[in-house]
Amino acid sequence: MKHMRFSFFCRWFRSFARVALAFGCSASFVAANAAGLQLTDGLGRTVAFDRPAKTAVYLGFYEAIPALKIWEQTTGLSRFAFDNALLRASHPGLESIANVGSASDIHAEKLVKLRPDVVITRGDHPALVTFMAQKGLKVLAFNPHTLEDVWRDLRIQATVMGKPEAAEKVVSESKKMIKDVQVRIQRVAQPKTVLWLWSKPTRIVGKDSVTADIMRMLQVQHPGSQYAPSTPEIGLEKIVKLNPDVILIWGAAKYSESDILNNPQWRSIKAVRNKQVFKAPNWGVWSPQAAPLTLWAATRIYPEHFDSGWSQARIDAFHQKVFGVTIAK
Repeated sequence: MKHMRFSFFCRWFRSFARVALAFGCSASFVAANAAGLQLTDGLGRTVAFDRPAKTAVYLGFYEAIPALKIWEQTTGLSRFAFDNALLRASHPGLESIANVGSASDIHAEKLVKLRPDVVITRGDHPALVTFMAQKGLKVLAFNPHTLEDVWRDLRIQATVMGKPEAAEKVVSESKKMIKDVQVRIQRVAQPKTVLWLWSKPTRIVGKDSVTADIMRMLQVQHPGSQYAPSTPEIGLEKIVKLNPDVILIWGAAKYSESDILNNPQWRSIKAVRNKQVFKAPNWGVWSPQAAPLTLWAATRIYPEHFDSGWSQARIDAFHQKVFGVTIAK
């Protein structure tokens, strides 16, 4: 039995290693020995697995499920996943999957009863990660700060689910889209000043976040980068002084472009005067959707270099190829 298990593990790990070498990705997050596979998550925790996970609960990063084609292995979801347009489009039977709370408020009894082989969650609630681990659950937690982190974390998830090749296909498509954006950005003579607003109008994207990395990649003037943490609240007076050319709004925010455009306190800001205020699609930034979100942002910031029809066609094609569905923004 031990020989059979080790033989199976070797095939599993060799599959991952071939992909890592073929695509030049770092394998620093994985180590192998006769006992199984050891994965290091975003909190620096090492979690050991002796076989690919047959069942998983996703408390975050659930856009990876359709990307990796692992619906049959998914037994539990965050309550927020049930309102996710991408998930609803890709899995009509979404309601049949157990609702286990959220990354910040889990239903512990339900989760323990499911006894998944792995729990995938956010890394910004470390106490809950520790709690789940103490309950005997194998937990991988992530807290990405860059696009490269997003791709690394997807590879780790794919590895534990026995789907390393699937992750490389997604990463390849993502990098192609980012490259297309970078080529066109090189034509920009004068970078624009951009503020990306978050959960409330006076909370902005600061530094050290995936969205900030998208702004860096777009080579815009990003005054939010002088602020910490990743989404600081700075007040309207400072926003007026920053006077951005373009304002983008987080897709999950409870306010719209019109709330900014019709507010007299914002009228002196260049982006408002020129009606350059855009609300992003509600796409996961810690997911493969970060790539089409980058193209969406580039098209709003520099419309002279990104034809909207071309961009939408590329975004639709990406969703179809990566997730198997085309969704409205």
